Amino acid sequence: MSKQPADGPKTSGISTESARRPALLEVRGLRVEFATEGGAVQAVDGVSFELGAGEVLAIVGESGSGKSVTAQTILGLTRSHNATIEGSVRLRGQELVDASEAELQKVRGGEVAMVFQDPMTSLNPVYRVGHQIVEAIRAHRRMSDAEARALAIEMLGAVEIPDSERRVDNYPHEFSGGMRQRAMIAMALALEPTVLIADEPTTALDVTIQAQILALLARLNRERNLATILITHDLGVVAEVADRILVMHEGRIVERGSLDEIFYAPKDSYTRRLLGAVVRLDQPPPPKPTSTTGDGPIPSNISTESARRPALLEVRGLVKRFPVRGGLFQRTRGETTAVDEVSLTVARGETLGLVGESGSGKSTLCRAILGLIEPDSGSIRFEGREIAGLPQRRMRPIRGDIQMVFQDPYSSLNPRKRVGQIVGASLRSQDSLADGPKTSGIPTVSARRREGEAPRRQVGELLERVGLSAAHYDRYPHELSGGQRQRVGIARALAVEPRLIVADEPVSALDVTIRAQILDLLAELQDDFDLSYVFVAHDIGVVRHVSDRIAVMHEGKIVEEGPTGGVCERPSHPYTRSLLDAVPIPDPREARARRAIRS
Repeated sequence: MSKQPADGPKTSGISTESARRPALLEVRGLRVEFATEGGAVQAVDGVSFELGAGEVLAIVGESGSGKSVTAQTILGLTRSHNATIEGSVRLRGQELVDASEAELQKVRGGEVAMVFQDPMTSLNPVYRVGHQIVEAIRAHRRMSDAEARALAIEMLGAVEIPDSERRVDNYPHEFSGGMRQRAMIAMALALEPTVLIADEPTTALDVTIQAQILALLARLNRERNLATILITHDLGVVAEVADRILVMHEGRIVERGSLDEIFYAPKDSYTRRLLGAVVRLDQPPPPKPTSTTGDGPIPSNISTESARRPALLEVRGLVKRFPVRGGLFQRTRGETTAVDEVSLTVARGETLGLVGESGSGKSTLCRAILGLIEPDSGSIRFEGREIAGLPQRRMRPIRGDIQMVFQDPYSSLNPRKRVGQIVGASLRSQDSLADGPKTSGIPTVSARRREGEAPRRQVGELLERVGLSAAHYDRYPHELSGGQRQRVGIARALAVEPRLIVADEPVSALDVTIRAQILDLLAELQDDFDLSYVFVAHDIGVVRHVSDRIAVMHEGKIVEEGPTGGVCERPSHPYTRSLLDAVPIPDPREARARRAIRS
């Protein structure tokens, strides 16, 4: 395909200003096909776009849409994966599709830099951060070690890492998640690229850190006139920083346009579905279904009436400290308080949203509730029974009443077991966990056995209940999508007829449409089985849409607690306000207004 003249008709959806920009990167008719045991898989099918200096192009789509494969193919990273590549990728007129490996080595990092989603897997844990930046600089630029080190320190400072002269000698594990991502950006920019590809650069970060990284990328884009490709499934992030959007689905671009065109006048049904699945903090959550108790129907949305609900879980004055060790022999140098005098209550049929950033103490609190760690002091009562400090033998029968749904549905499922075995193991363990009659409404295993039901049928019923089918029984986790794996995790938790489910970031790793499905499923199961949830997340926008009440944790303490509407609309603590301000709004006009206020 021939290149479109700069003064010719502009591409649909590209603003007049961006159409005038000379193209640094041109992708034409790109097709990528992978050879697999099951046959050929078309990952990218006829993708074309241009990118100019100073422009931010967002490529949006769900997992498997082809957006990351497109980015990797630009750098020639798909060649070693049995890929057949057709089409054209030109950088400043240089063809990259058929370029030699030596030519691509000069392009990677030097001309085109890439920042990946998980900086911990991109940084070598056994080398200091500064050493890795220096190594990358010297591979592409003629500099002495001293000059490269000075540049590494300068770049760490440029990406706002404090005390960069000292932190340059830290190891990756000594950096927070946000600092590691900043270090990756510093490494990329030290090579002075003309094109920056950011592949889900904020997905694993807390909302305030995400806001800082987005602001940093926007500033660096302006100051260095970078051509930037932002790959993401988060439309709130797109509204904050992008100039144009490409929407990808099943390897194809199904829609392209400016921010306003895509957000306010989407033409493709898939684009409309993506936008419809976005959870928005600036819009009220949908009404929750009515739950019933022995006292009659009570609205699930919290009110003064909710005080009549009997408490299922009561935590009072909980404290948990951990020793701080260091030095060659890892001697104890003190202790840190992870949970500091925390008190909370969860009623039957209620969802308590537990919000806070990494290191706030959320996970430690949940582990104590689950009996996985013993608190130093305080009380945890479940259905009026004290469970804090119970020996494992006495805690075991209670584990069936308190279950957990994990953040990563892949690492929490045994990859060597089929779905039927994973869920079936929970069913088989229920008899040993049982400690009295269940009230969840799910037939007990012993009752099923008396009725002569086969285990396969029992598992099939559970799978169907969470939106899967009996056909998934014989599949392995790697054969399922992320959303399907999370449904298996929920089925496994339901198998033992719990009364309380602790959901630890259960949707943060999922695409927006899958996230919406899982949230709907959790609400439906709560209504059907009178479940209670502790819903843990760092995204207060998601928490608002599922919770009756919200508790905000910061530095081991609950700094604010109350009904969802009150906390989100009238926050009293500065930390809560900072969390709310940091949530990206998937609305370009609102994002522009917020940026104007900040500036």
